[in-house]
Amino acid sequence: MNTTFSFEHLYYENPALWTPGRYEGPDSARVQWVAQWLPADVKSVLDVGCGNGLLTGLLSKTHQTVGVDRSRAALQQMSDPRCQADAAALPFPDSSFDAIVCLEVLEHLPYPVFPSVLREINRVARNFVLITVPYCEDRLLTQVTCPLCKCRFHPYNHVRSFTKNDLETLFPSALPLKLVRAAGAAPVQLLLFARLRLTIGRLRGRGKSFPWYAICPQCGYHRGSDSSASPSQPSKKSAWLKRLWPKRHAFLWWMALYEKG
Repeated sequence: MNTTFSFEHLYYENPALWTPGRYEGPDSARVQWVAQWLPADVKSVLDVGCGNGLLTGLLSKTHQTVGVDRSRAALQQMSDPRCQADAAALPFPDSSFDAIVCLEVLEHLPYPVFPSVLREINRVARNFVLITVPYCEDRLLTQVTCPLCKCRFHPYNHVRSFTKNDLETLFPSALPLKLVRAAGAAPVQLLLFARLRLTIGRLRGRGKSFPWYAICPQCGYHRGSDSSASPSQPSKKSAWLKRLWPKRHAFLWWMALYEKG
């Protein structure tokens, strides 16, 4: 039995993960930025890893847009043109769309799949590719601990982080895609010395709470299987310390636009 696939299937086919209300605020602002970054001559767009269609729905007002995702639960949240498929085997001919957009997908891809998805994106794109990924994410800070087997893992199934240099060298030299623009999106204030703060919290016995959507990749535990589980609430002292802790300016995401030469 492929247990990894089973855990991923449970995660991505959870309807609650894709409810529109979870994607307000920064996510709505991000798709607006993506729409503004598309070159004016783009008429058709393929949204790879479209999720519940937040971006697909916006772009469909001005472009011929199709969303593709492997999650049936996600696609059931949208009414725009959509297709259930794997990003590593897109069911479209070469150069089918003026632009491919791929938002918050690459950080989820395991090593064997990653180069295949990049090749497919290049193959189906006619002129442009627009990518967004988490901004220099420190995955150690986001890890949660399974209350059963004590496995530590990323609750959103992120398996890699990206820097600006990673985006500059994202596509192999054999693929005719050149980076023409890259910048941060969604400015935020992040905690300085965040690892130190995390260590202090763990020494005090206050690790990150186990979120309702997370599924342990080692034993398969999720809060849906334990109705008594409830997230721990930060103390007033912890909240006060967080407000006073020094911060730095950063971004939630990197955005990168590539042109096919």
